[in-house]
Amino acid sequence: MLCWGNNRFGQLGNGSAISSNVPVAASRLRGVVKSLAAGWSHTCALLGDGGLVCWGTNTKGQLGDATFIQSRSPVPVYGLSEGVQAVVAGHRHTCALRADGGVKCWGENASGGVGDGSAVNRNTPVDVPGLSAGVAALEVGAGHSCALSATGGVECWGRNDRG
Repeated sequence: MLCWGNNRFGQLGNGSAISSNVPVAASRLRGVVKSLAAGWSHTCALLGDGGLVCWGTNTKGQLGDATFIQSRSPVPVYGLSEGVQAVVAGHRHTCALRADGGVKCWGENASGGVGDGSAVNRNTPVDVPGLSAGVAALEVGAGHSCALSATGGVECWGRNDRG
């Protein structure tokens, strides 16, 4: 897995904070990387075994590793070492679609983008009430999140000050 660009917060995952205009390998990744999600200053990788790791800035808990400490190398997301189907990253929050169709989110929650009904930042994944199964796809923005159900319905939560 290779990344390049701004690396002020370690979002390239190579253990440094030096930006690069050429691809550099992320360090400490185990196994195959199935997909990536890049937020404003953090990055997450879905591994071949269904586990999830993230790296970069973590001021709002967006790495999901039970800390608020930045990491320049991949760290495991708490409680998601297997069974993840997809990951999406927003400005400062992240969501995962589990293989059973349930949704978990974490990170900045001032606008409710994590979806747990609070405005408390979460540094570990929390279940999104009402979305414990049946979700086919996810997407997130700056402070909001949306889920597409397997039956074609859409549910969104979080920031809505611009409709």
